[in-house]
Amino acid sequence: MTDRVQCRIADGVADVRLDRPEKLNALDDAMSTVLTDAGAALRDEPGLRAVVLSGNGRSFCAGLDRTERESLHTIMGSPNQREAAAAALAGRTPTFTDGADA
Repeated sequence: MTDRVQCRIADGVADVRLDRPEKLNALDDAMSTVLTDAGAALRDEPGLRAVVLSGNGRSFCAGLDRTERESLHTIMGSPNQREAAAAALAGRTPTFTDGADA
């Protein structure tokens, strides 16, 4: 896919690998974007039965890469966006504590 994420599909299984081993696969803005795009592309992949997410090198993922000083909202979305995503996965209507929409 890119220099941040590798993706291969074989026998109905997608092997998605974070590929920043020198940074212990820490998520920066670029990796977050590519990973989101990969998920969207895989959602429509015919015959896909499973996705295996792993990391190249000695670490799966060290967490957020704060050295680029991107905002937490850039990588993880606002609290309301996270609640809306969690609600969608759980099949329920989101409840926003601040009264705002996602």
